[in-house]
Amino acid sequence: WVARMILMTTYALDEVPFRTVYLHGLVRDEQGRKMSKSLGNVIDPLDMVEKYGADAVRLSLVLGTGPGNDLKLSEAKIAGFRNFTNKLWNIARYVLIIGGHSEQPEQSEGSLAEASDKSPLAGDSPLSLRMTDGETMPKTLADQWILQELDRVTVEATQLLEHYEFSAAGELLREFTWGSFADWYLEISKWQTANGQWSEGTKTILSHGLERLLKLWHPFMPFVTEVVWEQLGEKREKRKENRALLMVEDWPVVEAREDEEVTRRFKILQDIVGALRKARADYRLEPAKKIEALIVAGQETAWLSEERELVQHLARLGTIRVEEQGKQPPNSQALPAGAAQIFISF
Repeated sequence: WVARMILMTTYALDEVPFRTVYLHGLVRDEQGRKMSKSLGNVIDPLDMVEKYGADAVRLSLVLGTGPGNDLKLSEAKIAGFRNFTNKLWNIARYVLIIGGHSEQPEQSEGSLAEASDKSPLAGDSPLSLRMTDGETMPKTLADQWILQELDRVTVEATQLLEHYEFSAAGELLREFTWGSFADWYLEISKWQTANGQWSEGTKTILSHGLERLLKLWHPFMPFVTEVVWEQLGEKREKRKENRALLMVEDWPVVEAREDEEVTRRFKILQDIVGALRKARADYRLEPAKKIEALIVAGQETAWLSEERELVQHLARLGTIRVEEQGKQPPNSQALPAGAAQIFISF
């Protein structure tokens, strides 16, 4: 087909119709068999779109396979991606509510399917311009971490898409969206927005992050992202340089600049919170049960002391102490946590 198109177009129009061809493999069933009526394993994409939404079907066909390789498809896989589209929807709802927007996404009763300038900041939210202002620069460790992670993912996803690594780009975005943004920063934002000192900056970063995610996800999930983008219309009316439709927005072009100290410190914080959460699960403690914790942090004591209340919130601790040196208290349990020692009692 490719050769025929090139020969016919060159003969008829004296020009080459395309210079890049992306070849994908066969879509097979979950056991790797070719779909056929005789086997009864045919999955009708129109039925799946009606049941789970077009975005979920698109994701199931793009993610989880490499260029040229066959794809194993099942209804369970499509249902799983429907759950992810709902996750993105819920992230948007949270950001819009906490940001004080008058409207939030209104999910339809049917499926969700019904529903270039080269400057480093080109096509992106003016929120990022405000965040380069020294007076409004994010002050918390979590703020700095999520912003540099967002830029890193933007750069890496763009490079993968430019090299036709669509599955790898989607997996990268999914890991960031579900893990870094939702599981970590959104949870942290609940504490920061309750703290007047960080409230406005956190709301700004949440809005900035949501807009960036909508742009990055739009090639994969055009329907859900366009609906959520429409809900941001009131804010965009004040920004005449932005267009009404997400599909004609400029792709975000940024430079990934990593502060290694921010990355290192936030990794230590994640290790500590992860160890405390694991201990709660291992000892089968009820969510309301408060844990007392002592963190012996050595040379990390100064900055960890500033994050003490955040750790207390994330790990649902009753009391927490951060000390440079210390011994294991009586009747306490020691937890491995990398750069710090943790002792808990309950």
